[in-house]
Amino acid sequence: MPPLMSLQILSLRGNIITAAEEVKFLQPCTNLSSVDLRDNSAEKDEMLKELVQTFLLSVNILNGCSL
Repeated sequence: MPPLMSLQILSLRGNIITAAEEVKFLQPCTNLSSVDLRDNSAEKDEMLKELVQTFLLSVNILNGCSL
């Protein structure tokens, strides 16, 4: 399994992620259970939670909160 696909917890806190749709690029990470996008412009996007729930099915924690 490529290293990226085996990620379980990913913190991208304080980066320059401006569009919530960028979470789609994490879709191959099928073991991902937690994603932290706090302190990014994308955090304020109303669609972020919905996009995570649609494209990152294994994620159950977003920005420190349960989905």
